[in-house]
Amino acid sequence: MTIAQTLDLPPGTLVYTGEETTRDINLTVVGYSNEFLQQREVTEEDFPQVHLWYFPIPVKDGGHSVMWLDLNGIHKVEILKQMGALFGLHALLLEDILNIEQRPMIQDFESYVFVCLKSLRYNEARHEVQVEQLSFVLGEDFLLSFQQQQDPVFDRVRERISNPKNRIRQHRADYLLYTLLDAVVDNYFLVLYKLQKHVERIEQKLIDDPSEKSLSEIYHLKKTLIFLRGLVWPVRDIINMLHNQRSHLVNESTMVYLRDLKDHTTQTIETITTLQDRLSAILHAHISNLNNKTNEVMKVLTVISTIFIPLNFISTIYGMNFQYMPELHWKWGYPVVMSLAPLIVLSMMVYFKKKKWL
Repeated sequence: MTIAQTLDLPPGTLVYTGEETTRDINLTVVGYSNEFLQQREVTEEDFPQVHLWYFPIPVKDGGHSVMWLDLNGIHKVEILKQMGALFGLHALLLEDILNIEQRPMIQDFESYVFVCLKSLRYNEARHEVQVEQLSFVLGEDFLLSFQQQQDPVFDRVRERISNPKNRIRQHRADYLLYTLLDAVVDNYFLVLYKLQKHVERIEQKLIDDPSEKSLSEIYHLKKTLIFLRGLVWPVRDIINMLHNQRSHLVNESTMVYLRDLKDHTTQTIETITTLQDRLSAILHAHISNLNNKTNEVMKVLTVISTIFIPLNFISTIYGMNFQYMPELHWKWGYPVVMSLAPLIVLSMMVYFKKKKWL
């Protein structure tokens, strides 16, 4: 169902707004503490067995445990309802998860915090940025993540969790949320780096062989960067709110990492702005180059036209065929006129050269 078709539905109506697909979904459950780690893959057939979703994690005295449930695929509404009922999630929150056009945002529901943002991928073949929605629900000892498709950055985080000495294993669920957000923002840098390389190729192409195709690529990139800026800018607000609102779900030890993540997000926005300025400079330089070439052509044509003015004047006079024109019956009339023409051209060329018009 499209966004337009959901406008007349009452708030809290759970409808998936993405493209229809028959792809299977799966749930990866990772439970860990300082000394314990367990991971399970829950297939679609196993979803009714709730005990596979949430298993007890042994914790030593003074320790803590974290349960991370990562749902890959959100197009099955019934499964979202089942997860919402298990963790007591608000219907409006589930609606935001299913709305893939949702603007990046953060909401504090007291017992849990909801975060929604976009993940970026760069298509090398088509030189396009692909956008997918990611949603997180942070609880006291759990973190829920919802993906449209499997994101490779999550796989790298799971690898880090498998190391018992990794910092993730020493912290609570809020640090896991920070780690995932940091991985997403780091991937922004990778996408922007590839966009920068594409901009450099277009710039060189415009220098070597200007074409309409290169111009259309520049306009397409400018639209892409405006779109990306609109996606990345709210992420900084999300990090600010996580840092400044002092939710009881975010520990003091995580604050320093959130400040660092905010700096990374600011740097991402600055990189986008720099690329926008560079594209504008390339476009202006190309337009100036085209104008200069046009002026050169007009200059040559003007000189040629100016040279032919006196020649045209002479030929016009002697082409009138008046009966009483002495030169018409003069023996040396034609040789004199033909000799006068190149002399006039040569004189004008010398004059233009002295004036530096040529």
